[in-house]
Amino acid sequence: MRTRLVLFAALLAVLAGMAFVHRSDGPDLLAPDALAALLEQPLDPAPGSPANAPTPAWRALLEQLAERTPGGLTLRLGRVLADPTAARASAESAGELLELEAEGPQGKLGLPLWRAILARAALEPGPERKLKLYGCRHSALPEAGPALEDSYYARLSLAHALAELAAAEPGASPLKLLGEDTPVRGGVNFEVQLLGDTQTVAVTFDGGDRTPIRVMRPFRALAPNDARTRANLVQVLRERAQGAGLGELTIEDAEPGSAGAVDVRIEVLGGRQSLLARRGQTRLSAHRVLAADPAREQ
Repeated sequence: MRTRLVLFAALLAVLAGMAFVHRSDGPDLLAPDALAALLEQPLDPAPGSPANAPTPAWRALLEQLAERTPGGLTLRLGRVLADPTAARASAESAGELLELEAEGPQGKLGLPLWRAILARAALEPGPERKLKLYGCRHSALPEAGPALEDSYYARLSLAHALAELAAAEPGASPLKLLGEDTPVRGGVNFEVQLLGDTQTVAVTFDGGDRTPIRVMRPFRALAPNDARTRANLVQVLRERAQGAGLGELTIEDAEPGSAGAVDVRIEVLGGRQSLLARRGQTRLSAHRVLAADPAREQ
């Protein structure tokens, strides 16, 4: 597990420098007009493919992923995911796990996870305690909508909660975290998982033989925008199919991952909104750069 966390640490160092756009007070990016603007964008070219005439994403999606019928087209729509996903909710709440009772290979330890971490970690001496944070990874089942950036949100949640809990500890010297945004070698590793309705975090310590510890809890996160995004996406695709003279577009609900099912993900990251649609091995993607928000930049 440690080798995998090291690889994620390098990726997170890149993500830490990116501007994540999430739950702003700006325009509704999942409204029909916003999705229409996204679907009008040209399809992203596949790596190594020759440059062809740009094809709007909506047309490519219908022509390549829908099935032709005598009266028009049939799209077997599987999973539609939109921000915030259940995986993102799990990542952003990861810090809450620090207050649960820690468990080692021999059973419960009788103290919360954050205290167990400070007791086992290699704290640098001085007037303030210094704790290094190294790897952090968040993973979840496909239906929860996992994404690479979830690991970064989990890292921030754990770091902020750990700092707050340590600051409230009576009589203890101040705690300074090293590696809140980017990994620091020789620190604490976190492996957060959302599996069904169970959320866990396993903690290991880089560069030593200290015993791993963990906590787990029941956790059920909702994805509040999935159903609305699905309905708006269907509306836009039907309008485009009718306007282009492709005939009637029939939408059938399909079990995600089943034969012919088209899964769609729409997310906002780094100042752009992206769409990924896939059926089996076929993957189509498109994106649009969002207008700058002067208030946010200020």
